[in-house]
Amino acid sequence: MSWNLLGEKFDIHGGGADLMFPHHECEIAQSESVFGSGAFAKYWIHNGFITINKEKMSKSLGNFFTIRDVLNMEDSPGVKKYSGQVIRYMFLQTHYANPIEFSEELLSQAKAGLERIHGFVRHLRDDYDSLEEGDDDPLKQSENFNFTLKDFEKFMDDDFNTSGAFGALFDLIAIVNALKSSYQLTRKDVVKTEEILNKMDSVFRIIFCKKENIDSEIKTLIKEREQARKEKNFKRADEIRKELLEKGIELEDTANGTVWKKI
Repeated sequence: MSWNLLGEKFDIHGGGADLMFPHHECEIAQSESVFGSGAFAKYWIHNGFITINKEKMSKSLGNFFTIRDVLNMEDSPGVKKYSGQVIRYMFLQTHYANPIEFSEELLSQAKAGLERIHGFVRHLRDDYDSLEEGDDDPLKQSENFNFTLKDFEKFMDDDFNTSGAFGALFDLIAIVNALKSSYQLTRKDVVKTEEILNKMDSVFRIIFCKKENIDSEIKTLIKEREQARKEKNFKRADEIRKELLEKGIELEDTANGTVWKKI
């Protein structure tokens, strides 16, 4: 099948660490006996096991969860506990060759870490119009930012070291937050940051929140709360915020208006 679909030699062959011997060595032996030395796959990537209570997750032991199981977990009726992006982030935090001890605590940590990233993105353009334009010298203006992108690429080139690559992302977040807190962030910094985030997310696919739909009842409540705040009816505004929280919607008042997210 591999020969028919991918040719005599292709870039990457993956599989669990338990398949390294004898399964994958057998595949190599068969291929090289037909096509010669170096045939079949260029790189072999063996992922670590997912474990629960230090035991390998497997069907035979009955200690396994499917992705669908995790996606269907609920905080309350109709309110999903973990998104696909949270699950993806959980896996990406660990190098693919290392084992992952699966637990709800690990998922909760991933959810909190991802919210830190999404919160940064949501607030990146706060007060954008009031910021200085920025230095015209691109090297002077964006040197620190470019270092984070170079580090990101260096880690990804080092055997898909995604955990190290996330370190580069959080370095970028720290740089921007420091500039914000010292009132030195410029519009050019913001634009440069967005460019780097887009390049990083072409790999991660978790940095930017997926757009989610909300029903008409939720939209009506959000508008009603905005009106209550304009009228300084803060008691009603707080009541609506609490009501929305019970429905799994969290509101955040920013300099650019109120934003919502599912929790």
